[in-house]
Amino acid sequence: MQLALSAPLLLAASALLGEAGVHAATPRVWGSLAWQVLVVASLSYLGWFVMVQRHSPAKVSAFTFLTPLMGVAFAAALLGERPTASLIAAAGLIAGGIWLVNRR
Repeated sequence: MQLALSAPLLLAASALLGEAGVHAATPRVWGSLAWQVLVVASLSYLGWFVMVQRHSPAKVSAFTFLTPLMGVAFAAALLGERPTASLIAAAGLIAGGIWLVNRR
């Protein structure tokens, strides 16, 4: 439902703001779009709602702080870069926060 509502609103906002859009839809662009729709949006939302049904929403929500960290880590892995000290420190701080939220 969230995606069904946000997609048309964001397309309209993009048109109103004069965004250029995609001019050369190559197979790589279509593949990236398919990945975003099928894996990032659909499967992650499905997984999120299954987790919220089975576990406390307050405890599960703490894991959303991993999202930006995972994005940076996967981008570094895809680009063949080494993790920086700040990324490792961020991972430790996030893990500590999740532990604090979920401890008894």
